[in-house]
Amino acid sequence: AAINFLKDIKDHLPNNQDEFNRRHDEACKKCCAIDNTNIFYGHAQKLINMSLKYFYNEYAFYYNENNYLGYPNNNIESYFHIPIDNQVIDYLREYHKFNIPNLPFTQWPKEEYLNFQNQLSNRLMNNYKPLEIDYLIWNNGNNFVTNNAINT
Repeated sequence: AAINFLKDIKDHLPNNQDEFNRRHDEACKKCCAIDNTNIFYGHAQKLINMSLKYFYNEYAFYYNENNYLGYPNNNIESYFHIPIDNQVIDYLREYHKFNIPNLPFTQWPKEEYLNFQNQLSNRLMNNYKPLEIDYLIWNNGNNFVTNNAINT
């Protein structure tokens, strides 16, 4: 499901956020539907979002398309969701007072996942993209760096 999603995104770029979200959701649901597995939406989003992040980083590096922060930039990344993991959750909860369920992210249903993504999108400032927040948290990891990117 993840590989097919990556191929599809590469070959048929989404026209808008809604189209990307629909295709992302379909890929996550396919991951969850794999027989004899216990994959929750939280697991699926991690697989899909990290695959997108690494695939896109390699693509941008190869074609030398980086933004002013040195991160990939060719506009498609503006549709990408932030990959959710414990470091991102802990950081956003502590420094930006995000309302996050006490359930492990790997067990989140689709609704919790979308609530988190919407919460982030609604708080972004200064033209930051969700994927850039992931880079900032993982590469810098301090509140000063994201204060001008996320509304608290």
